[in-house]
Amino acid sequence: PPIPKDYTKALMAFAAMRALLCAFPAAILALLLQGCDIYRDTCVWHSDLNVKGCDYFGYRRCIQHCHYCITEAGPQECDQLKCAAYCAKRESNSDCLSNFQQLCDIAVRESEDFKVNPCNVQCSPANSVKPSWLLGMALALLGLHVGASRATLFGACLVFLTLSLTGCCTEPQPQFEDKLDVGELNSRTRRTENGIWRGVPTWRFHPEYEAEEYHCKVQYSGKSICTVWTSREWNCDEEDFGMCKCYTLSDNGNYCKAWGCHSLEADQKICTRSKNDNADRSGSSSSSSNSCHYKAFPMNEGRYMDLLNRQAGGVQTTGESSYWWAYSSVYSQWRRLEEKEEDETLRVEDQGFTKEQDAALQELFPATLGYQANGSAERRLEPRRLETWPPIDAYKPQARHQWFYWDDVCIVNGDNVLLARQRCNSWREIETEISHCVCRQEHHSGKACRTWTCEERDVGLFSVLFRTQQAIDPYVNGVEKEEYTCTSYNSDDQCISWTGDIQSLEEVEWSTCECIGTNCQSSGGQWRCDEYELPVTRDLFFEEYQGGLVGFFMVELCFMCVMCRGALDDDTSGDAVAVAVCVGSCVGLVMLPFIVITFGVYGFLLVSLPWWTCRCAGCCYFLMKDMKLPAMEKPSNKQRLKRGASRLIGRKVQPVAPSNEPSNEIKSVSVVPCNEPSNEVK
Repeated sequence: PPIPKDYTKALMAFAAMRALLCAFPAAILALLLQGCDIYRDTCVWHSDLNVKGCDYFGYRRCIQHCHYCITEAGPQECDQLKCAAYCAKRESNSDCLSNFQQLCDIAVRESEDFKVNPCNVQCSPANSVKPSWLLGMALALLGLHVGASRATLFGACLVFLTLSLTGCCTEPQPQFEDKLDVGELNSRTRRTENGIWRGVPTWRFHPEYEAEEYHCKVQYSGKSICTVWTSREWNCDEEDFGMCKCYTLSDNGNYCKAWGCHSLEADQKICTRSKNDNADRSGSSSSSSNSCHYKAFPMNEGRYMDLLNRQAGGVQTTGESSYWWAYSSVYSQWRRLEEKEEDETLRVEDQGFTKEQDAALQELFPATLGYQANGSAERRLEPRRLETWPPIDAYKPQARHQWFYWDDVCIVNGDNVLLARQRCNSWREIETEISHCVCRQEHHSGKACRTWTCEERDVGLFSVLFRTQQAIDPYVNGVEKEEYTCTSYNSDDQCISWTGDIQSLEEVEWSTCECIGTNCQSSGGQWRCDEYELPVTRDLFFEEYQGGLVGFFMVELCFMCVMCRGALDDDTSGDAVAVAVCVGSCVGLVMLPFIVITFGVYGFLLVSLPWWTCRCAGCCYFLMKDMKLPAMEKPSNKQRLKRGASRLIGRKVQPVAPSNEPSNEIKSVSVVPCNEPSNEVK
């Protein structure tokens, strides 16, 4: 006999439920076991650069779903290129893939590591492989698994609030007079464009201040040219300390033409991992949460050298190679001016290297610095050798997966912070910053540089795409452009004050610097600077702004749905529409300043104006209904408010009744004979 349809449906439902019950524990077990492999989820794109044409957030999210960018042997740059190529091929915009191909070809062609170990990455276009539905299911289960522990998230918020109130910091005060022009400020940050207000989505109205100072450490022999100087920048959020070295002089030998800087940027906060009593060390969101609190970590020359020495001891965190930061390591560049013979010896100040360290120097950089095995401060240099500084070894992230302890705190960076979170109870992030500067215009006297530009270089994961001397501006967005102009000179035509204009896709900065004294090019010279920064207002549909736009839109939409319901369920009075319009207008008026301040005029036109148009239409609808009602049938305003609100919430409403307001109308009068006068009124 045929099987009943209801019985068949029951069997199918039972089979589906059974399969789900079998798959669910397996998926949960797989997700939990991922914590045992700390190198699996180590792919992260924390660079400020983005390949042109690639989705700002979508490309980064795709990178984060790659695996094993770091292994026990260190960062795998070939695998990073393959991951970046896969994500570029998934993008719908063809410009993304074409620009990535240019960067990928440059990386494969110039990388020294790939010359030894060729990388078989396919930079050219090819069909991309879409993720299977199993990956989507696993991600959905992960979301359920993470979202289930609300109590843990609530506790983490309380811990964060408590710790954020601990510690205190006094912001540095400006060293010079603040001459910021509000109009110029709004124009540079794109808050106003062509006279139209575009909003401040970040709600950061006041510039963030950062104090800076520079000290000349080494002066070129016989000339007033500073060849090595230190830099320090600080505020309550971070402190930087670094070293800059001039590696190319001008053709006339009167000033530095090109120089490079290397600095360490230390967060002024410590992050800790708050765990449940029975939580494991997998680092999953369900068992642990992170909280950060302020704790000062002053950066100075001694600490900078100490950090680099620790990193050079086999536990590097930012990929630097040892000893290239010493003052003397740049002297090989000055043979261009002096035209020394190849066998001539240049004596430099002894930096305190031991024989073992000197031997390590000779082994690490025999060609770069021209060191000869003599175990002393006397080193033989190659003449006329010009190189950039910092050397290429400062860019290679060979050991960025390592971290080390400073007291009881792990020192980490953006590449290994995910690894450290699973092994360290507390950590502080210290990042590496590298920049190169070159003079663009000479002063008319030929004794100083009038204008110069600087460009920051990336280190760490995926920096192989940008680690080149070629111009990559046509292929990437986010390159920070720094332009500086000298504003005054001393009697020797040397620059003693300058201004800086720094701009990127995310923020703008401007700085003012002055020489303390009359000559800052000699050893001991000092500069002081004030730097301000503010975020740039991006395009209205920028991905980070979409959440705010949707939020405002949904609030307006909810009240518009209420008004539509009132119009559909209303009777001839129009009371429900009137109440909906009044409530929606009140909410709209409250939201209006927030919309205009956050997203500007264009945000108002997109999010708010359509709903105000609908409210005006609802108001006209109510007036038309009211005009059609006879005067005897119009209820009081209080009754209308009650009736309209009742209709909106679904309650039954009595038919329209005449108003109960008092009236002077005489309803009836009794007629009496004239001979019997009476004033009785019935």
